[in-house]
Amino acid sequence: MEWIAAWRTSRQQDVFQHALKCKPTPHGQPTDFAYCKVDDVGGNTGATHYRMPPEVSSRLDNKREFAARLEGQPFHPVTHYSPDSVPPEDALWFLKDPALANGKGVEAVRTKDIAAQWVPGQIVQKAVTPLQLLDGKKFVIRMYALLCAGKVWIHRRGVVVQHATKFDPYSTDRAVQIDHLASNGAARRPLSELPDAAVVWQRAAHGALAPALAAYAPMLDGPLDRPAAEFLLCGADVVLRRDGSPVVLEFNVNPSMRHTRDLHDAVDVHVIRDMVNIVAGSGAPGEFVEVDGADVLSRAHKGGSDRG
Repeated sequence: MEWIAAWRTSRQQDVFQHALKCKPTPHGQPTDFAYCKVDDVGGNTGATHYRMPPEVSSRLDNKREFAARLEGQPFHPVTHYSPDSVPPEDALWFLKDPALANGKGVEAVRTKDIAAQWVPGQIVQKAVTPLQLLDGKKFVIRMYALLCAGKVWIHRRGVVVQHATKFDPYSTDRAVQIDHLASNGAARRPLSELPDAAVVWQRAAHGALAPALAAYAPMLDGPLDRPAAEFLLCGADVVLRRDGSPVVLEFNVNPSMRHTRDLHDAVDVHVIRDMVNIVAGSGAPGEFVEVDGADVLSRAHKGGSDRG
């Protein structure tokens, strides 16, 4: 079995090799994880399976297009595109550069400061409230979705990222509202360690991720109808309201797997191995669960919810 891929770090290379029990590519290590393929996995097809082209998948990464596609949905934050349309009442908002990820280009502001701090091109996104906390701190759940052969799959394993600083709903401090980097003290653990993890996964997968991907499909030039040899693995960041309802903040088509060894063994290895089994048709889907995004989207749209 050979996996032709790119690893941004030596740790990621170890993960791929551990997951797939494969040899390193003889062509060296490319620099961008966005381009990879599976050649003759398991020796049963002789086919080559390519990651969905960046010109298609990159649209899922853009926060502006993402928000526009999900406008009015209860599983995505209220979003404006200039200060002019923001209602005057005091609230917490995030100014975001649509093209950046990992907390880059994001500022937390109160309503009165939006006009002064907004930069043309940024989106203005309302904070999710009231927010469910973990030990008094904000947390985000990273989940993994796979688009392949006309289907949407969501993996049962994920990562919980807990901020290092106690939460204050009125604060605009970056450490409180935005910073979730491990290098700055954020804690990471498997989703399975979250209280009621199975219920949380069920709500997030079927109540947010599946309908979000279904809503996005036409904008991505129909990725669910693209050739079976194409696939896309993406990360999704989800937060929970206090009542447990999920809100998907964004998708990342180049999900980082720079985790601790324990997280690699508990999460990443399983996601990658199961992805290859589905893409190459060489085994069971493992812990990937196929979901009907379009059906969930219809139910969510009819249901409605407080999106504040």
